[in-house]
Amino acid sequence: SLKDIELTAGDSFGSTHIVRALVKKGVVENNREGFERYVGFGAPCFVGELRMSAEEAVKTIVEAGGTAVLAHPGKMKKLGAVQKEKFIGYLKTLGLSGIEAHYFSHTDTETEYYVRLADRLGLICTSGSDCHGEGREERIGSPGAELDLRAQKVLLKL
Repeated sequence: SLKDIELTAGDSFGSTHIVRALVKKGVVENNREGFERYVGFGAPCFVGELRMSAEEAVKTIVEAGGTAVLAHPGKMKKLGAVQKEKFIGYLKTLGLSGIEAHYFSHTDTETEYYVRLADRLGLICTSGSDCHGEGREERIGSPGAELDLRAQKVLLKL
């Protein structure tokens, strides 16, 4: 039931949380079976990712009173450095406030690059672990970068 899923996931859930509930209820023996039989790619209950454009995401976050931050920019592999900088600058015109410069899979060189880019564009730098819960290598609190004063002011709306 939805109640079982909410108990494993908190405020939001995805396929991993559904599988955990199936294991907990004894419907399947383990996560692998849950994915293969029910929610994994090609399984009867598989739902592909629903995506919105970056423009829509920034607009939605800003309209809701949130602070829009570009998550893990190092994963934007299809764009070259110049294209990426132009795109981030464009998103700033729509209300983007920051870049997740400190991210567990960024190299030191990438982190330094995104910190400098954020400074050049007048954006804040944030830190994230991309932790989605148990069973992942990422942990909440990693990589542990401190927020600078400018980021604190923006995020706390001071």
